[in-house]
Amino acid sequence: MPAEPQLHDWRLFSFVVLVIAYLHDRGWRTIKDGEFNGYYCCPDCLTSSDTDFKIPVPSAARAVPAYKEWIAKMREKYNYHDACYDKD
Repeated sequence: MPAEPQLHDWRLFSFVVLVIAYLHDRGWRTIKDGEFNGYYCCPDCLTSSDTDFKIPVPSAARAVPAYKEWIAKMREKYNYHDACYDKD
């Protein structure tokens, strides 16, 4: 998790909204279930009937590139790599 000053630099108010935007960037979707609720669906499980999606907070979506760069730096720093992440 990035430090709070980084989140503020990226103009975010919460790490949670960033993670949701990151999941959307990776192909997952949040399917609406009521006014505030939803559930996450992976790209392989989406069907044509899953069309009522929530959208990520715009500021979080704009911060995803900086977050991905931060993730890459942390993976390099700690020598952590996995095939799932590296395929992008």
